[in-house]
Amino acid sequence: MNVELLRAAVDATAARHDSLRMRFTENADGEPVVHVASDVRVPVTVQNASSC
Repeated sequence: MNVELLRAAVDATAARHDSLRMRFTENADGEPVVHVASDVRVPVTVQNASSC
């Protein structure tokens, strides 16, 4: 598997879809506030499963 290609594909998908870059917080009044990150790197963890 080409891990760098996978990382690039996941990041490109997140870049195209606002909902994948959203987080929710509360303002001082306890009201929900939506924040959309302009750029995000999605962590990709690789594990060796060859012994399974």
